[in-house]
Amino acid sequence: MNLPPATDHKWQDIVTGKAKYQFEFLAAKIFLARVGMDIARDSSPANVQNLSNELRDLFEKNAQLGSVKKDLQKIFG
Repeated sequence: MNLPPATDHKWQDIVTGKAKYQFEFLAAKIFLARVGMDIARDSSPANVQNLSNELRDLFEKNAQLGSVKKDLQKIFG
């Protein structure tokens, strides 16, 4: 699966909490726990985009893992 760019609204919806998924990928769960605190402090478009970039990079670097493949399927179908 080719990952959509970090500018895709789905990445942004995840980091802002607009979209909630039960992820299997542990690193994504940990990342999103931290992101919740970051967004509470700074919800500027620049910060949301930066966090979206980080989330996409995390998935891209681990795309070979089964849990990541399942989670990407949940997000993007």
